[in-house]
Amino acid sequence: MINRGYKKFFSFRPFIDVLFCCLLMLVAILFLLKTEEEKIKSRPPNVIYEVVLTWDGESEDDLDLYVRSASGHLACFNRREGGQGSLISLDHDALGKRRNNSLGEDQEGRVVAFNE
Repeated sequence: MINRGYKKFFSFRPFIDVLFCCLLMLVAILFLLKTEEEKIKSRPPNVIYEVVLTWDGESEDDLDLYVRSASGHLACFNRREGGQGSLISLDHDALGKRRNNSLGEDQEGRVVAFNE
């Protein structure tokens, strides 16, 4: 006698479930690798020297730093990048009277008087 009822019990559902779980794990691993790559990119790639100008935080003066490289390129408040072929750049520009380290309206905390 030939058993023709075997097709009743065969299903692709377990195979599809395992395949879906593998796909989900692959997406999770790719997401984790992408976030690690973004963390690495946020660091300066090859900083050799860093020039920092600090002054009293209670002062409302705006001090500007001009940096000229050995190749003649200049970086300053109105020229953040040193120009074509330059290896120098300005990270940020403190504005004196306007604070660049203030809290938002919905944030609690204390701002330390410090200009950089």
